[in-house]
Amino acid sequence: MKQGSSKNAVPTAAKIIGMVSAILCIAGILGSVISACLWGLSLVDWKEERYVIKRLSAESNIRGDEEDYIFWRGNQITLYTLGTGETTEYNLESTEAAGRSGLIIGTKLYSVVNQTVRRFDLERQTDEEILSEEDIGSMCGLTAIPDELSVTIKRTRKNWLLTIDGYEEEARYYICPIDGNMKTDCVEVNTLFSQEDRTGREQVVLYRGMRIRRYYDAEKEEYCMIEIGEKEGRPKVFNSERNDIETIRVGGKLISLGYQRDDRSYCVEGDSEEWKIGCLQAPAFDFSIIQPDKIMTENGEIIGLVQLVTGYHTESWDPPQHELRYDVLFHLNPKTGENDILYSPWKKSTRIIGYQEGMIYLLRNFTIYSRAVENEEEKQIAKIPGDMYYEFDWQRDYLIVINQDGIYGAYKVR
Repeated sequence: MKQGSSKNAVPTAAKIIGMVSAILCIAGILGSVISACLWGLSLVDWKEERYVIKRLSAESNIRGDEEDYIFWRGNQITLYTLGTGETTEYNLESTEAAGRSGLIIGTKLYSVVNQTVRRFDLERQTDEEILSEEDIGSMCGLTAIPDELSVTIKRTRKNWLLTIDGYEEEARYYICPIDGNMKTDCVEVNTLFSQEDRTGREQVVLYRGMRIRRYYDAEKEEYCMIEIGEKEGRPKVFNSERNDIETIRVGGKLISLGYQRDDRSYCVEGDSEEWKIGCLQAPAFDFSIIQPDKIMTENGEIIGLVQLVTGYHTESWDPPQHELRYDVLFHLNPKTGENDILYSPWKKSTRIIGYQEGMIYLLRNFTIYSRAVENEEEKQIAKIPGDMYYEFDWQRDYLIVINQDGIYGAYKVR
């Protein structure tokens, strides 16, 4: 009896060991799955994770050469050729251009340094002064340049706008062709108006495809600029004195868009009444703003992106993931007043990274998708490596993806 019992115990023990091993194996697999899920969730909510949407579409990108994309980080400039995917890097450390911000046209960097305007040739590594302090002083009728004087340059597709500000008089604005000579070809915008009008009524003049609007301020006893920008569409190189309004042209009319937290309204040129954007008035939007660099026009409507955040203490402009609630894409017809939410994922794990011609571009789980406004079906465009930081930008038909190391790639999506 004892011998028989001993024989039966061997397979029984083996079964028990096998069952325990199987349970431990399953537990290990489940543990790995749970750990992976928790890791994924923690990655989404990680406080340092940030995705920056530089533009909603390529519409406002005026970076000079249409075939190349210029990316600037620190003292290094990278030129990315869209057609071939080749990159050329330029280092500014050994030049006076080091650390400067500015504008790039082709392979030329234009910037303001110590109240002078300079041009740096990226290929030849040469640096030259194109407007000296004396030149700027003579424009303003000044023999000495005060420390508080501010000089800025901006550009449209065909023109420079040079602004000289920071002293007691009204700021002066000069327009110069992109391919012109700033010393000889700059034209002061007030000289473009053929008639004086001190009634306070708005005056408008067109010059080199630019639209300039001004009025006379009797209290200041000087003309004040309302707008300087391209006659057709964006971008606007000068906005009104208020820094909480963005001006955009829609269907031949200028629309003033109030984008601050306590505003989110619009006013049509020629109409003194201000209208609220109804779809953005819910309490959920109280801590959020309409981002001026993330609005565009299409078919007589304004399309804009709003990133909903969790409270006043948060960053309301490209917030980190843990401060984001979700993205909202809205549309507004300023002619009829019709407005609505065009699309929202209603969760922060899906980000809106672009829009153009009825197509929305999304980021989820390090995968880029496209979907039509009227169709929920998503099409995968690309998978990108897991990273804590990404920037998304647009040039022509390409979505530009930038990570912490620089330009990761460009994807032709249209």
